[in-house]
Amino acid sequence: MPSQVASGSTGNTDPLERELAALRQDYARTLVERVSEITAAVGSAQASPSNQVALSHARNLAHRLRGSAGSYGFDELGAYAARIEEALVNAGKLPAEAIPQLETAAALTRDALELAQAQQSGTA
Repeated sequence: MPSQVASGSTGNTDPLERELAALRQDYARTLVERVSEITAAVGSAQASPSNQVALSHARNLAHRLRGSAGSYGFDELGAYAARIEEALVNAGKLPAEAIPQLETAAALTRDALELAQAQQSGTA
């Protein structure tokens, strides 16, 4: 993806590049909401570490953000989502490690939310 499109601004009159930049900006406007949803889901899983449904929901949200963030050029946020997903997978596989893994996921969601807020305001 050309750097002009990745930055969200383009001086080029290419209609495809303008459309891609617009799609990226639209996606950026949803970042805080997406990360907030993951934060709430991780909180639900923390409240009941043995609840596999809550854990699975949080993991699925993180997985979706991981893929979509990278597709839209938000690689750093995608990396946070990958780490959150990994912590949630580990929490499900290792019940003895569930609480520390959920704490890790919660801390990562706070960092991801700050990043999402910065990226959202930077492309709006």
